[in-house]
Amino acid sequence: MSRRHYWGLAAAFNPAKKVDTEAGTGIAESATGGFINFANLKKESQPATLAFLNGKSVAERIPPADEKGIDSPDLYLVPPTKEGQKSHSPAVPKFSRRAAFAEAATRDNTLLARAFVNRMWANLMGRGIVQPADQIDSVNTRAIRNCSNGWLTISKQSGYDVKRLERNIVTSRAYQTRFQT
Repeated sequence: MSRRHYWGLAAAFNPAKKVDTEAGTGIAESATGGFINFANLKKESQPATLAFLNGKSVAERIPPADEKGIDSPDLYLVPPTKEGQKSHSPAVPKFSRRAAFAEAATRDNTLLARAFVNRMWANLMGRGIVQPADQIDSVNTRAIRNCSNGWLTISKQSGYDVKRLERNIVTSRAYQTRFQT
């Protein structure tokens, strides 16, 4: 993980804050501001951009330091309430950094899907295909091959069907042999 990735995560969560709503506690996100800079290894200041470990990044217009962002209700899907009032739900901007982070981390991420399959296998079988279960990564190529069996893969084509994955595992010969009485 490089500094760019760390500060990319910080930028994704910087404009979020905890708020009390009529439905309970929630997380509101501001549509303006929250931009941060960090010093790279050459001690040069640069803006933190939404850059993630899987190589994806999210383009975002970062205003110049002298430009003040004006917060207005038309920047929100769910606008924030006035100070001192309780809202029905937390503020949701039209462009959400947290939603962009979630999209970048999960969309077409086969490594995440394989790690999930390995975790499900470990939960049901007592031991993952790759052990320890959280060690599936791009370096562990054997693990990726083992978790990419056709019937075991959770994929976009199956609609990320977790019930189907669970059914495939518990009806497998390996599971039946393991829990035979």
